Amino acid sequence: MKASVIVMIPNGGYRPGLGPFHSHSFEGIAAHTPGVDVFMPSTAIDAAFASARPTLFFYPKSRLNDPVHTAPTNVRDLLTPIGVARKVRSRRDVTLVAWGNTVRLCEQTADSLEQAGIEAEILDLRSISPWDEHTVLASVEKTARLIVVHQDNHSCGFGAEEGGRSRKNADAGRHAPRHAPRYFRAL
Repeated sequence: MKASVIVMIPNGGYRPGLGPFHSHSFEGIAAHTPGVDVFMPSTAIDAAFASARPTLFFYPKSRLNDPVHTAPTNVRDLLTPIGVARKVRSRRDVTLVAWGNTVRLCEQTADSLEQAGIEAEILDLRSISPWDEHTVLASVEKTARLIVVHQDNHSCGFGAEEGGRSRKNADAGRHAPRHAPRYFRAL
């Protein structure tokens, strides 16, 4: 049975005047809903997708309203596959995984790290459920380091799921991290 229903949910802020819930993000809660695709692109170009299932489309206001990153007119020819991450930057030292608003923060961080001689690979998940576990694990296998950047709650967010599963699978590989993951809260 097909149910091509898309519910658009504005979220995240990083801009003043967006109301009392300007920075909340509920993709972690939505990802626990069976049978529903959860999509959170970081650019207007990636906002075009096709799904035959019910889809929760989290609209990161600061990213999709960005006049620098507008979608081209042939958007129907550029449908983003659900469940496939986009490699923003391919490097060797550390993997930064993000989605929605946090992709831009990772790009800025990677630029700063590069000045210090650290090369950061950036993966934009685009889709939370299903998520591209294969691409994330392949990158972690290459870099042996993973930082998941998300704007959800410090605990119980989708980033904890991704980090935990990546750690579990990496432990079986030859490039397993030597230390347990540490979590930091951005202020």
